[in-house]
Amino acid sequence: MHQLGGAYLLGGRIGPMREVLTRLTELDPLTASNHCLLGLSYLLGGDPVGALPSHQRAVELNPRSTICRVCDAVALVAAGREAEAANQFEWLEHQPSDDHLAAVALRFRRALTGDREAVLSPPSAAERAMAESDEYWSYLMAGAYALVGEAEEALSWLEHAVTVRGWVDYVYFTRHDRFLERVRPTLREVDMATVGEEGARRS
Repeated sequence: MHQLGGAYLLGGRIGPMREVLTRLTELDPLTASNHCLLGLSYLLGGDPVGALPSHQRAVELNPRSTICRVCDAVALVAAGREAEAANQFEWLEHQPSDDHLAAVALRFRRALTGDREAVLSPPSAAERAMAESDEYWSYLMAGAYALVGEAEEALSWLEHAVTVRGWVDYVYFTRHDRFLERVRPTLREVDMATVGEEGARRS
């Protein structure tokens, strides 16, 4: 059921994703990642406030999880609750240097604060590999570059999320996401035309 929820995420099928993950959290309420995915179903559906109880429950269950902290921080920012998000980002700031997911999230945080120089500093090979390994982390890199107006780099990371990682949620990228707004008018035809056709077919 967890894997099925992830498959629905990739396809932008948010209703079925939420349904299967709601049932999964009933069957297995003590696994933090189940709650993380359920929270994402709300965020991707355009309801970041609705995502917060699930993400916060995930953090309660596994407070040492970088993934849970990142998901909660992003949802809090999307919900306009930056002060609370700062608490999660502060936790990420204190993670070991080999926590490369934390590095991706902190690049995103630098973008939120307008620290263009930090965002444009070249990622380490390990940070890049981490970001390339998952569609959501690729998306966070795209968001970081978009927030500081680096359209080409942002679109390159978004293209990776779409064409390499297979995340074809056209509705989220074009309607609900707030971090890609500065590059949305320039989305490459090859990216969004393909994603749009697939997303529209699956909606």
